[in-house]
Amino acid sequence: MMSKLFCIFLILVALGCTCDAMAGGSSIDAVQCGEIGEKLCKPTKRCVSNCSTCSSPDTKDPPPSEKLEEHYCRHYDCPSGSFLDVENHRCKNWTHCEINEYIKKNASSTSDVVCEFCPSDEISLQINSQSCVKGEDTCKAKGKRFCVGGEGGDGKGCVDSCSDCASYGYGADPDTNKSTCTQTRDAVQCGEIGEKLCKPTKRCVSNCSTCSSPDTKDPPPSEKLEEHYCRHYDCPSGSFLDVENHRCKNWTHCEINEYIKKNASSTSDVVCEFCPSDEISLQINSQSCVKGEDTCKAKGKRFCVGGKGGDGKGCVDS
Repeated sequence: MMSKLFCIFLILVALGCTCDAMAGGSSIDAVQCGEIGEKLCKPTKRCVSNCSTCSSPDTKDPPPSEKLEEHYCRHYDCPSGSFLDVENHRCKNWTHCEINEYIKKNASSTSDVVCEFCPSDEISLQINSQSCVKGEDTCKAKGKRFCVGGEGGDGKGCVDSCSDCASYGYGADPDTNKSTCTQTRDAVQCGEIGEKLCKPTKRCVSNCSTCSSPDTKDPPPSEKLEEHYCRHYDCPSGSFLDVENHRCKNWTHCEINEYIKKNASSTSDVVCEFCPSDEISLQINSQSCVKGEDTCKAKGKRFCVGGKGGDGKGCVDS
């Protein structure tokens, strides 16, 4: 009789039955617990609504995204300097924010740090900086120039010469009263932001009067984008800038029997107008017309209306 009972006991053990099961309970797995919105407590093989009730006092609820078949209570306290990667159910080291970045959001036991690049005119001096500082002031205090973007030199955005700055583009050094090396630009890039290219420094300027050559002018308003650069376009005396064709042209001469309605300038041509039918002009580029009959009579001639024939001034012998 005892041997039969012992055999029955061995069969129950082999089937995974426990004393609880024999008493009317049953063993549960993580899938079954997940299906009813709970978690499996492995030590007791029972479903619990909160893992804090599981036998191990530091056992935690599974991550929200955990797969159903892994829906069981577990230890997942990550070591210092790391966080739980919920998606992959493993601990990962916190990211380090590099030079010229700062910590936008601190890391935690369940999330990584969020790094952000410093603004273009600022730098960070060490990894995991909580903030950025003004680059030009910082580098100037070190007797160096600030390389926008922080490339080259000592790796903190400070360089001995702008030619050491990888993002500088090997243009000329900036004005002596400045300590910032900005990246070289072309006319198209400057035009796209509504500025002009200063060719000597290869930099964008809002007004060409700030370009290194004091007499450099803004480009004409109608100029094509790829030609949007500061330039010398002081035309010689007696000429003006033809904006449409970007070249100097001689002023027009107002002829006999015309007068200057609007004077020429360095940026516009003269405007000529015909004299009224009863008036004449006595020379080219006249500022006004005079009465034809009186003028011709004073010369012992007759006035030819319209100023044709004779001596070309509207006065004829017959």
